[in-house]
Amino acid sequence: MLYILFVLGGLLLVVFLILLVVKLLKPAILTLDNYDENNAWLRDIFKAGNMIVVGKKGKGKDVLFNHVINLLDEEHYANMPYNGMTEIRPISDLELPGLIDTDALENEKNAATRGAIFKNLMAGNITPSERKFAPNRNFYISDAGVFLPSHFDKLLDELFPTLPIHFPLSRQTYQMCIHCNLQMYGRLWKKLREQADGYIFIRRNKKRKEWIELEVIFYEDHKAVESGVRPLKSRDPEKLAAHEARYGIVEQRFIKVFWADLQYDTHYLGKQFLQELPEQNQDMRMPLMWHCRGGHRPPARRIYGTERTMGVNPNTQNPTESKTESATSDMEKNLETSQQQPPMPQLPTL
Repeated sequence: MLYILFVLGGLLLVVFLILLVVKLLKPAILTLDNYDENNAWLRDIFKAGNMIVVGKKGKGKDVLFNHVINLLDEEHYANMPYNGMTEIRPISDLELPGLIDTDALENEKNAATRGAIFKNLMAGNITPSERKFAPNRNFYISDAGVFLPSHFDKLLDELFPTLPIHFPLSRQTYQMCIHCNLQMYGRLWKKLREQADGYIFIRRNKKRKEWIELEVIFYEDHKAVESGVRPLKSRDPEKLAAHEARYGIVEQRFIKVFWADLQYDTHYLGKQFLQELPEQNQDMRMPLMWHCRGGHRPPARRIYGTERTMGVNPNTQNPTESKTESATSDMEKNLETSQQQPPMPQLPTL
């Protein structure tokens, strides 16, 4: 009996020592995989210019955005909440109204009106407009391919003619960088995607218990993104110089993001399109998928004067029940009807 207890005690001591060594070596392990270097690199490029992040569904586009926001640790604007320092703002606020005649633009959305904008710009006929943003706060646009799609290039030119002008000038107007993420590079409004300062393509990710690792490729030139150029695996200086001269900087990096640092709701945009369902219809309710394990996402601040949540009217403090009662009752009836089993047919007797 004493021998068994001695063996068990020895095993527990070994496990304790292993855990202690892992905890002590964790900073060294993070140093070996360039954790601090990659984080410093992310801070630099997202502070220096406008970035476009591309990746398929579930690859980690918003994970990367949330990680960068946490690294910068500053107030910012976005079209979805990432942490408690997010202020939700409409993308249309990025327009520069001082360059356009609003009445003329509403009455005549054509090339002549857009031409007048650039004529005023070249002649210096600019009317200073009221400031909409505080300085030194970046703007993050999630799923930009949905809100600014390339197949509506001409329509976007008519509706938001000065946004492509503000995109490269944002550091001069508000000391702001505008960052977008989307699933396919070609889906973004052409006038924006060709003016970005850098591009990040997320190839794949590896999920671990405590973190997720993103394999990314950074591109300096938009043509290299379109061509899908891969980093050159060579140490020959001449080959590397020729590759960079042709495609610009193309480099591969591995970004480690800890789950505990992520605080955004992956279904936020979906909840803006769909009404919240009653509690009894749990089979049709959208599951809450908080990336932050063991914590709650701090609420985002809004500019509308009152807090707007799903099912709450911003002008009043009471839920909007009148618009959803009929839809909810019809849905419940459909669910009850679909759950009823049809009667079994009577078989003929022989």
